[in-house]
Amino acid sequence: MDLGAKSNVEFNIDIEKLATVAEEKEYGVISAIISITVEIDGEMWAINRYSLMMTATRKQPDEWKFVHGNAIRKQERNMPGLCICNFYKKDEDFITELLYTIDFQERRVLDNFKFITRHNQRKIETGYKAYEWRQNGIIREIGMERSSIGAAEEKKDAMLAILLALHSEQCDEILTP
Repeated sequence: MDLGAKSNVEFNIDIEKLATVAEEKEYGVISAIISITVEIDGEMWAINRYSLMMTATRKQPDEWKFVHGNAIRKQERNMPGLCICNFYKKDEDFITELLYTIDFQERRVLDNFKFITRHNQRKIETGYKAYEWRQNGIIREIGMERSSIGAAEEKKDAMLAILLALHSEQCDEILTP
């Protein structure tokens, strides 16, 4: 996501804990835990927590200069974003490669899709889950008949609906080349 393209990006910084504030002669040390919340267009996007350790030296009686800093970052929450999916066909089955970014690292997930038709009934299997793909296009996880995860006419669109359901914590939209 291009943050510059968004109209309203807010960063909220909260000092959760000042663990150490020490001063001796011309040196000072501070350690703290802070959290930074990112909101985009009023919607929570990410929460990051940092453990900071900073060392400063005194230049003048009321003037400090940081000379060393260390930060450890832990991403507490990341909102789903844009994912990219590649499809690879083998006979009547497919392998999908889903790419997404989490905690500034690119991740790659492979899923195998098997399409089965018996007695005019369509079924899609992936991993340990199976889905009924009705003639009207509705896709439901077997054992969860009351909730539809989407609808599709084509196999590719059926796989995308299932991938969005399986990876909802990482993806809110999936692009295909």
